[in-house]
Amino acid sequence: MDYHHLFIEFNVGTARQACLNTKVKDAEIESLKAQLLLKETEAAKAVHLCAQVSTVEATEQMHASEIDALKQKNAALENEKVSLDEKVAELQSLVHALEATCFGLRERLSRYENLTDRLEEFQDAQLKVVNEKVAKLDADLAEMACHLEDKFYPHLLTTISGRRWLLTYGMKLVLVKYLNSSEYLTALGAAMSRAIEKGMQYGLAAEIVHCSEGRSLTDVAAYNPSAEANFNSVVQDPREIDFPLLSELKSHKDASVEDIMNVLRLEGPLVDAPGMGDLQPDIEQLKVPIHKSEDQVVLGETSLSFALSVSHSRVE
Repeated sequence: MDYHHLFIEFNVGTARQACLNTKVKDAEIESLKAQLLLKETEAAKAVHLCAQVSTVEATEQMHASEIDALKQKNAALENEKVSLDEKVAELQSLVHALEATCFGLRERLSRYENLTDRLEEFQDAQLKVVNEKVAKLDADLAEMACHLEDKFYPHLLTTISGRRWLLTYGMKLVLVKYLNSSEYLTALGAAMSRAIEKGMQYGLAAEIVHCSEGRSLTDVAAYNPSAEANFNSVVQDPREIDFPLLSELKSHKDASVEDIMNVLRLEGPLVDAPGMGDLQPDIEQLKVPIHKSEDQVVLGETSLSFALSVSHSRVE
């Protein structure tokens, strides 16, 4: 037998067996590694699942508390619903009552609308009457305004200017004519002669007292015991003078200013007397005052003719 050959074959077989064993062991190791990896993966999954279970349990506990709170809220809402149902029932009864009231109000509104229509018709009729009266009143006022401008204002302006003239020029003319009348001059002459006579009597009395002892005024032929009485009497006479100008003015009490001017017009020597030229009556002496509208203060004056022309232009 060839032992060497057998030994070689044995070694080769042993080597093969060892190699096969090694491969088997490597395969087993790889299998174990794979199983270990699988176990680790499963363990990780198990840990993850445990964590999820804990989370779910915590969530369930939280949901349980929320559910309890919701149950309590639900109970409160149930109670509130019952209360609201009662209120709804009350409101429904109130709605029925309001519907009945509304129906009554609609009927009243319908009657009111009918009454309003009739009232509007009545108001329209009355308004038409009022408008007609207002139109007539406007026409009357316009006519009155025209009458005032055309008739009243000219007379008023003439009256105002005439009164102003009488209180200024007229009074002066009356005094001038009175002081230069024959009646006044005669009475003045008589009063002056009586005053002279009275003075002479006072002189005689003084001379008798101081110069002629033992004599009295009755012994003097020029003595007139009634001199003082005559003087007092003649002083009273001007009060009873019948001044013709006064009678003439009285007869012209309803006359126009122009007629009174003609009555008071200066004549004879008075016309050429000093200072009488401006006093002679003239229509241009008739003036109308110009007032300030706010406080009626007189700002000046204008002629009557100009004021009448302005009033006439306003009428036109």
